[in-house]
Amino acid sequence: MAICTFNARTLASEARIEDRMMQARKIKYDVIGLTETRRHRPLHAVFETGEELFLGTCDSRGVGGVGVLVNTHLAMNIYSYESLTTRIGRLRLRRCGSTPALTDFVVYAPTSSYDEEELAIYMDLEKLCREDLTFFKVIVGDFNANIGARRTTEELHIGTHGMEWNKQGERLSEFIMSTHTNHGNSQFQKPSHSRWTWESPGGQFHNEIDHFIINRKFCLTDVAVVPKLETIVSSALDSAFQCVERKLRSSGNEAPRLWSIGITSLHWRVCGKIPSTTTSMKNTTGSSNIPPYIPSFHSHRFVYTLSWRGHFVTRRYGRKEPFQSI
Repeated sequence: MAICTFNARTLASEARIEDRMMQARKIKYDVIGLTETRRHRPLHAVFETGEELFLGTCDSRGVGGVGVLVNTHLAMNIYSYESLTTRIGRLRLRRCGSTPALTDFVVYAPTSSYDEEELAIYMDLEKLCREDLTFFKVIVGDFNANIGARRTTEELHIGTHGMEWNKQGERLSEFIMSTHTNHGNSQFQKPSHSRWTWESPGGQFHNEIDHFIINRKFCLTDVAVVPKLETIVSSALDSAFQCVERKLRSSGNEAPRLWSIGITSLHWRVCGKIPSTTTSMKNTTGSSNIPPYIPSFHSHRFVYTLSWRGHFVTRRYGRKEPFQSI
């Protein structure tokens, strides 16, 4: 089973949801935990292709919101989804055939500016984890925390690989220890350029703030970054923007200067055309030529994927096969 997490920046409009759905179909996944959806109304959608989308609401400030996207072949296993708070969601999958029962918590933690809110979220999450009796429990999401490699022999819940620690990482580590779970990211060795999930403006700083936490470490086969489709699409985007630039200059208007062009974590829409709405761009001139709902590239460039050992009954072959990790 492949479980992903993605900071969506916003899923408040139908256009953004459509874009995300088109992008999600380009990767292998079973469940995608979505954070920072910023919706004011809950949503449960079943698509013609069979996927199910659950989105909760944000708070009165327009901050937060979590949800999940469940792929077609796993939709029949859904027992329930609940948005427990504006920052915590819970997906329960029932046992079906060889697929085990599983609870997936999706978390969007506040930044360091909201210490009291962060403490409250960890207290709520710890209580929910203790009350949930499912054998397999996974916690994914954007924790705004950095966890490095294990520093002492007492930190057995942390692996031996990572980038660096910060205050929020210490707090997350305490939560992992108190719930007797394991930090998935640090269990596997990856090059540093393949670990970070957030980049500051200018590309000077990189942080690994999206995390996987699991209660049964023996099930974990890999935690990795889904590569972005940057090479092919960026070249096509460059050609598209050169064409736009030529048209603007011929009409006497000043062409916008793009500070960066990149593809967000999930390359959402590929339909024969290059959709500008799914690119991540920043205009240094403040021009309004770029649609306002385009997310900033300087956030989450990748989606983590958790590969799960197990056998699944596939509709295509009609027999049990080991699920191939991506």
